Amino acid sequence: SQDATGASLRLARNKALVESREIMIVPQNEKFCYPCDTDSDKLAMPVSLRFNFIVGNVTELQPNDCTGWRTMPFHLCCLSPDRLSDSLIEISGRKPMKCGRGDVTFIPHGLMHRLSGTNQRGVHSIWIHFDAFVHEAIDLFSFYEMPILIPAAQAGEIPLLIRRLVEQPKKLDLAGSLKQQMLGIALISKLVSLGAPKAIPDGQNEKLQRISPAL
Repeated sequence: SQDATGASLRLARNKALVESREIMIVPQNEKFCYPCDTDSDKLAMPVSLRFNFIVGNVTELQPNDCTGWRTMPFHLCCLSPDRLSDSLIEISGRKPMKCGRGDVTFIPHGLMHRLSGTNQRGVHSIWIHFDAFVHEAIDLFSFYEMPILIPAAQAGEIPLLIRRLVEQPKKLDLAGSLKQQMLGIALISKLVSLGAPKAIPDGQNEKLQRISPAL
Protein backbone atom coordinates (compact mmCIF):
# COMPACT_ATOMS: atom_id res chain seq x y z
CA SER A 1 0.00 0.00 0.00
CA GLN A 2 1.03 3.65 -0.33
CA ASP A 3 1.24 4.05 3.44
CA ALA A 4 3.55 1.07 3.80
CA THR A 5 5.68 2.26 0.90
CA GLY A 6 5.91 5.75 2.41
CA ALA A 7 6.88 4.35 5.81
CA SER A 8 9.58 2.18 4.22
CA LEU A 9 10.99 5.16 2.35
CA ARG A 10 11.07 7.28 5.52
CA LEU A 11 12.81 4.46 7.42
CA ALA A 12 15.39 4.09 4.65
CA ARG A 13 16.03 7.86 4.61
CA ASN A 14 16.44 7.99 8.40
CA LYS A 15 18.83 5.01 8.32
CA ALA A 16 20.90 6.63 5.58
CA LEU A 17 20.97 9.91 7.54
CA VAL A 18 22.23 8.16 10.66
CA GLU A 19 24.80 6.15 8.73
CA SER A 20 26.09 9.27 7.00
CA ARG A 21 26.74 10.88 10.41
CA GLU A 22 28.14 7.88 12.27
CA ILE A 23 31.70 9.19 12.11
CA MET A 24 30.54 12.42 13.82
CA ILE A 25 28.72 10.85 16.76
CA VAL A 26 30.47 10.75 20.13
CA PRO A 27 30.49 7.21 21.61
CA GLN A 28 27.27 6.46 23.46
CA ASN A 29 29.00 6.01 26.81
CA GLU A 30 29.99 9.69 26.74
CA LYS A 31 27.61 12.54 25.88
CA PHE A 32 25.31 11.37 23.06
CA CYS A 33 26.07 14.43 20.95
CA TYR A 34 28.21 15.61 18.04
CA PRO A 35 31.81 16.72 18.65
CA CYS A 36 30.90 20.36 18.02
CA ASP A 37 28.48 20.20 20.96
CA THR A 38 30.69 18.53 23.56
CA ASP A 39 31.75 21.85 25.14
CA SER A 40 28.14 22.90 25.82
CA ASP A 41 27.95 20.97 29.10
CA LYS A 42 27.60 22.78 32.47
CA LEU A 43 29.96 22.17 35.35
CA ALA A 44 27.44 22.42 38.20
CA MET A 45 27.83 21.23 41.77
CA PRO A 46 25.90 18.03 42.58
CA VAL A 47 23.25 19.50 44.88
CA SER A 48 20.27 17.79 46.45
CA LEU A 49 18.04 20.71 47.49
CA ARG A 50 14.78 20.45 49.41
CA PHE A 51 12.31 23.17 50.38
CA ASN A 52 10.09 22.47 53.37
CA PHE A 53 7.04 24.72 53.75
CA ILE A 54 6.01 24.72 57.41
CA VAL A 55 3.27 27.35 57.71
CA GLY A 56 2.34 30.67 56.12
CA ASN A 57 -0.52 33.14 56.05
CA VAL A 58 -1.73 36.71 55.59
CA THR A 59 -2.16 38.11 59.09
CA GLU A 60 -3.78 41.38 60.12
CA LEU A 61 -1.65 43.03 62.78
CA GLN A 62 -3.26 45.39 65.25
CA PRO A 63 -1.66 48.79 66.02
CA ASN A 64 1.58 48.43 67.94
CA ASP A 65 1.47 44.62 67.93
CA CYS A 66 4.73 42.98 68.97
CA THR A 67 5.94 39.39 68.68
CA GLY A 68 8.09 39.58 71.80
CA TRP A 69 11.67 38.32 71.82
CA ARG A 70 11.92 34.87 70.28
CA THR A 71 14.05 32.37 68.39
CA MET A 72 12.57 29.87 65.95
CA PRO A 73 13.84 26.52 64.61
CA PHE A 74 13.07 27.53 60.99
CA HIS A 75 13.47 30.52 58.69
CA LEU A 76 11.01 33.42 58.46
CA CYS A 77 10.34 35.50 55.36
CA CYS A 78 7.71 38.25 55.50
CA LEU A 79 6.58 41.57 54.05
CA SER A 80 3.70 44.03 54.26
CA PRO A 81 1.87 45.08 51.08
CA ASP A 82 -0.01 47.97 52.73
CA ARG A 83 0.66 51.52 51.56
CA LEU A 84 1.13 52.90 55.07
CA SER A 85 3.03 50.15 56.80
CA ASP A 86 6.04 50.42 59.02
CA SER A 87 7.48 47.81 61.33
CA LEU A 88 10.55 47.60 63.49
CA ILE A 89 12.97 44.69 63.25
CA GLU A 90 15.11 44.16 66.32
CA ILE A 91 17.93 41.62 66.32
CA SER A 92 19.72 40.85 69.56
CA GLY A 93 23.00 42.76 69.64
CA ARG A 94 22.28 44.88 66.53
CA LYS A 95 20.74 48.25 65.77
CA PRO A 96 16.95 48.21 65.08
CA MET A 97 15.87 48.40 61.43
CA LYS A 98 12.72 49.91 59.94
CA CYS A 99 10.80 47.88 57.38
CA GLY A 100 8.44 49.69 54.98
CA ARG A 101 6.00 48.73 52.26
CA GLY A 102 7.40 46.08 49.90
CA ASP A 103 10.55 45.51 51.97
CA VAL A 104 11.24 41.87 52.77
CA THR A 105 12.39 40.63 56.17
CA PHE A 106 14.43 37.42 56.32
CA ILE A 107 15.14 35.93 59.76
CA PRO A 108 17.35 32.81 59.75
CA HIS A 109 16.53 30.08 62.22
CA GLY A 110 17.97 30.39 65.70
CA LEU A 111 18.34 34.20 65.54
CA MET A 112 16.94 36.08 68.54
CA HIS A 113 14.60 38.76 67.21
CA ARG A 114 11.50 40.83 67.81
CA LEU A 115 9.08 42.34 65.26
CA SER A 116 6.73 45.19 66.15
CA GLY A 117 4.45 47.69 64.42
CA THR A 118 5.32 51.38 64.63
CA ASN A 119 2.18 53.09 63.34
CA GLN A 120 -1.30 53.60 64.74
CA ARG A 121 -3.06 51.65 62.02
CA GLY A 122 -3.49 47.93 61.59
CA VAL A 123 -1.45 46.43 58.76
CA HIS A 124 -1.26 43.11 56.95
CA SER A 125 1.73 40.82 56.99
CA ILE A 126 2.36 38.10 54.39
CA TRP A 127 4.75 35.55 55.85
CA ILE A 128 6.05 32.01 55.67
CA HIS A 129 8.08 29.73 57.92
CA PHE A 130 10.24 27.27 55.99
CA ASP A 131 13.39 25.15 55.88
CA ALA A 132 15.94 24.85 53.08
CA PHE A 133 18.12 21.75 53.14
CA VAL A 134 20.96 20.48 50.97
CA HIS A 135 21.75 16.76 51.15
CA GLU A 136 18.60 16.23 53.24
CA ALA A 137 19.81 17.66 56.55
CA ILE A 138 22.25 20.55 56.06
CA ASP A 139 20.80 24.05 56.29
CA LEU A 140 21.58 25.85 53.04
CA PHE A 141 21.67 29.30 54.64
CA SER A 142 24.39 28.17 57.06
CA PHE A 143 26.80 28.72 54.15
CA TYR A 144 25.78 32.37 53.65
CA GLU A 145 25.79 35.70 55.44
CA MET A 146 22.24 36.83 54.74
CA PRO A 147 20.73 40.32 54.90
CA ILE A 148 17.94 40.71 57.44
CA LEU A 149 16.25 43.59 55.60
CA ILE A 150 15.87 43.38 51.82
CA PRO A 151 14.71 46.75 50.40
CA ALA A 152 11.76 46.69 48.01
CA ALA A 153 14.01 47.90 45.18
CA GLN A 154 16.18 44.76 45.56
CA ALA A 155 13.47 42.25 46.44
CA GLY A 156 12.53 41.49 42.82
CA GLU A 157 10.22 38.46 42.63
CA ILE A 158 10.52 37.53 46.31
CA PRO A 159 7.20 39.14 47.39
CA LEU A 160 5.35 37.38 44.55
CA LEU A 161 6.90 34.01 45.43
CA ILE A 162 5.95 34.40 49.10
CA ARG A 163 2.39 35.30 48.12
CA ARG A 164 2.07 32.35 45.73
CA LEU A 165 3.37 29.94 48.36
CA VAL A 166 0.83 31.23 50.87
CA GLU A 167 -1.97 30.92 48.29
CA GLN A 168 -1.33 27.22 47.61
CA PRO A 169 -4.19 24.93 48.76
CA LYS A 170 -3.93 23.17 52.10
CA LYS A 171 -3.90 19.67 50.58
CA LEU A 172 -1.54 19.18 47.65
CA ASP A 173 -1.54 16.36 45.13
CA LEU A 174 1.63 15.37 43.25
CA ALA A 175 1.38 18.25 40.77
CA GLY A 176 0.68 20.71 43.59
CA SER A 177 3.58 19.38 45.64
CA LEU A 178 5.93 19.78 42.66
CA LYS A 179 4.69 23.33 42.17
CA GLN A 180 5.33 24.11 45.84
CA GLN A 181 8.89 22.77 45.52
CA MET A 182 9.49 24.84 42.39
CA LEU A 183 8.18 28.03 44.03
CA GLY A 184 10.17 27.33 47.18
CA ILE A 185 13.41 26.62 45.35
CA ALA A 186 12.91 29.79 43.27
CA LEU A 187 12.51 31.72 46.54
CA ILE A 188 15.65 30.12 48.01
CA SER A 189 17.59 30.95 44.84
CA LYS A 190 16.53 34.62 44.97
CA LEU A 191 17.42 34.89 48.65
CA VAL A 192 20.82 33.22 48.24
CA SER A 193 21.66 35.59 45.36
CA LEU A 194 21.43 38.45 47.89
CA GLY A 195 23.71 36.78 50.43
CA ALA A 196 27.48 36.45 50.62
CA PRO A 197 29.21 33.05 50.95
CA LYS A 198 30.79 32.56 54.36
CA ALA A 199 34.54 32.13 54.50
CA ILE A 200 35.58 28.57 55.30
CA PRO A 201 37.92 28.52 58.33
CA ASP A 202 41.49 27.34 57.80
CA GLY A 203 41.75 23.59 57.89
CA GLN A 204 38.07 22.98 57.18
CA ASN A 205 38.43 22.51 53.42
CA GLU A 206 40.19 19.17 53.86
CA LYS A 207 37.53 17.96 56.28
CA LEU A 208 34.74 18.96 53.88
CA GLN A 209 36.44 17.14 51.03
CA ARG A 210 36.72 13.98 53.16
CA ILE A 211 33.02 13.88 54.02
CA SER A 212 31.71 15.07 50.63
CA PRO A 213 31.28 11.47 49.26
CA ALA A 214 29.00 10.69 52.20
CA LEU A 215 26.97 13.84 51.54
